[in-house]
Amino acid sequence: MELSTATDIIRTLAIVIGLVLGLIELRQARVARKRENMFSLVSAYQIPEFWSALEKVFRMPNNLSRKKVAAYFGKDRHMLSLLISTFESLGILVQKREIDISIVEDFFSGAIVISWNKLKRSAEDSRREQGRETLDEWFQWLAERIMEREKRKNPIPAHIEFKNWKSR
Repeated sequence: MELSTATDIIRTLAIVIGLVLGLIELRQARVARKRENMFSLVSAYQIPEFWSALEKVFRMPNNLSRKKVAAYFGKDRHMLSLLISTFESLGILVQKREIDISIVEDFFSGAIVISWNKLKRSAEDSRREQGRETLDEWFQWLAERIMEREKRKNPIPAHIEFKNWKSR
């Protein structure tokens, strides 16, 4: 074999090996990013005000106007703002594909859907009053995507879906 042929083969192998290693590195980076996103999701929502607002929304009567929601929350309106802005942020991150919707569903599907159903009228009132359709848009978008996905495949509670799960 000639030296130039051997050199070409070695160069080609080096390029192929470099591409394979690059693809492996890219895959590992994606997995790490997904894991980081999940940890961020968990830690970001360990705020007592978020959970208090969620509990309060769950107990709230259905179909309240914006004014009645404001009165219901009273001095705790900042907690409601935190809850809504959290779901707004999640909607943006899902739409931009920074966080996979299945991860958001695992953590918050019930909370998002129930909260949207409870706060929908209030959001519509705010939009009308402010003349701005973009208020709570990502919260609504996310809730609607989750509801669409649940129509196609009913959610199975983890304690049922994974009841036969074994640790390694």
